[in-house]
Amino acid sequence: MTLSSLTLLDDRSWETLHLNLSTSATLLVGANGTGKTNVLDAIHAVCTGRPLSRGTKIIESIRHGCAKGAVKISLDEQPAIDVSLTLTKRTRRLMVGQKGLKARSELLDWVRVVAFTPQDIQLVDGAPKLRRDEVDRVAIHRKRAHATHLKNFNMLLKTRNALLSNVAKGFDVQSSKKQLDAFYPQFKSLALELWRGRLETLAVLRTAFENYSETITLGDCRPLIHYRFGGVQDFSRPQKNTLQHDEPVPPETPSDFLVTPHICEFEQKDGRIEGEVEALSHKVERALQELEQNFDSLREFYQRREQVLGRTMFGPSRDAWSILLKRNSDERIDTSAINSESRPRPDDVLPRQELGPQTELSLHSLLERYDEASVVASQGQKRALVLAFRMAELDLFSSVGGPTPILLLDDVGGELDMKRLDVLTQIVAENKHQVIMTSPNADLFPAFEGVEVIDLAEQSPSNLHDD
Repeated sequence: MTLSSLTLLDDRSWETLHLNLSTSATLLVGANGTGKTNVLDAIHAVCTGRPLSRGTKIIESIRHGCAKGAVKISLDEQPAIDVSLTLTKRTRRLMVGQKGLKARSELLDWVRVVAFTPQDIQLVDGAPKLRRDEVDRVAIHRKRAHATHLKNFNMLLKTRNALLSNVAKGFDVQSSKKQLDAFYPQFKSLALELWRGRLETLAVLRTAFENYSETITLGDCRPLIHYRFGGVQDFSRPQKNTLQHDEPVPPETPSDFLVTPHICEFEQKDGRIEGEVEALSHKVERALQELEQNFDSLREFYQRREQVLGRTMFGPSRDAWSILLKRNSDERIDTSAINSESRPRPDDVLPRQELGPQTELSLHSLLERYDEASVVASQGQKRALVLAFRMAELDLFSSVGGPTPILLLDDVGGELDMKRLDVLTQIVAENKHQVIMTSPNADLFPAFEGVEVIDLAEQSPSNLHDD
């Protein structure tokens, strides 16, 4: 499924705009301020119900001074299908044909997009919540039930925090504690479901992400995904207004509880995503089983601290995952050789393969050979890592069925040298997905054959501002 046309009415800088789009590749060009990003934002909004740029509200898409705005795309089907988004200051209406949609997730039955913007570099060096949101968004595309689990968990978390706040303030303490006890089984169940969805999603993305990273960076970046379950950082960090000497002992030492089940180890199986899932499924199950077994002890450990601070101190809402880079690019560690038949303890010595005779390496030693990409990567490497992650998303969305995903690339050429840009262009062209790109200069994409170039300066937007 592809986009055949786009129509805007009072959307951001555009009073009116109609574009016929190539079913393969369209390049939107123009100087800064010609509305290139605004066009991609409109496509993203009508396809997902959300703005392209983080930190903005979708009602901000309405052109300044107008009461409402509208975006319509036509899908290249027989017969053609129109998807539209109409906005006022108070309402948002999504429609497919003449049918109104009640939830944004219903759009996944009709159209899917994967988008890159320069702002996405925050996937590498942004706050943990941003990366949680990213993996949740991808997990929803993979399994729609993840959206329900996430919604229910967030509602329960809000209620739980309100009850903990009551206890901390001394308001209706006994009643609040009883309600906390009553909500606990549901809290535990939803937490485990979210952890399952996130771990399985990262496991599926891992192989493609690593391959694309190495290809785009010409072998400079060999990433590893490191997942830490929520709350473990508080074991080793003193908190104000907490009891420090009479708390119960945690089920395991802080580092033990973090490192073993909280690190998702990924292995490449002939470069196939399906093989990756099979290879990792038992590791995900082992981690979830240990989390379930220790959940009650975690609750007991955090209970008094939560009641003092008035907020939830553990669980998926406090998860953090990050991208690590190998410290010495000349030496590669084969993580697939870690013994997967028994749970590796931090102090165990794990047998390694392909590291020479009598060579052994612990999981702790493995991590010591990596650094946070947010700290050591250049701006160009960070951009390449995010682009690799987006391409891995594109592969995942294509593999789960449903509409063929569309790729949106905003100012993709920034901070990439010509060699890496040519490699990226070849990757995008070989994927055979519809792609819509923006660039100030059409000459940046010489390797992209058959791209249709549209100069937005010739479209005469009525109220230009920087995009």
